[in-house]
Amino acid sequence: MIGALAALASSFTWSAGSAVYARLSREYAPSQVSFTRALVALPLFLLSAFFLDSPDVAQVWARLVSGNALWLLVSMIASYGLGDVAFLWSTRSLGLPGALALASSYPFWSAAAGVAIQGEALAPLKIVGVICTVTGTMIVVLVGYRHRQKHAGHWLDRFEVGVGLGFLTSLFWALNTFAVAGGGQGLSAHVAS
Repeated sequence: MIGALAALASSFTWSAGSAVYARLSREYAPSQVSFTRALVALPLFLLSAFFLDSPDVAQVWARLVSGNALWLLVSMIASYGLGDVAFLWSTRSLGLPGALALASSYPFWSAAAGVAIQGEALAPLKIVGVICTVTGTMIVVLVGYRHRQKHAGHWLDRFEVGVGLGFLTSLFWALNTFAVAGGGQGLSAHVAS
């Protein structure tokens, strides 16, 4: 139950934050918005890791450096460095709902990587979930097509560019998911974050 509530709270805060970040990315470069967000988040993550894992801090950080750091570095580059910037650019042409729907198709790529790389099996219910995700994404993105095409000015405002950037975002976020799964093993959520 706690996991489901945490996921719901995470999706709410991500959606609310995305609305603010998308608006800011019209005035500032998406890389500046993403970097500033990461810069503010880092001290908060460090404080939570030290306070919530305080009895075993030295041992936890030693494990982090020993094998997990490379995976977590890949995760940060794929998420903050590349994925989030591409996402903010895609909001210019697709709007927030379309960009978020397309970028949020990353579980499809994560599931495909699990099957192809780790030999995981896709149960029939998971296949139905993937089909629903892809279908829902297509509907949300295509609904905004006509409106967005009429108001395109700058090359970043073009619908096709937004779709490409949204697709790229979903691939980077899938890489982030894969890297966090590898880098987060043996670490608390606070330290991995």
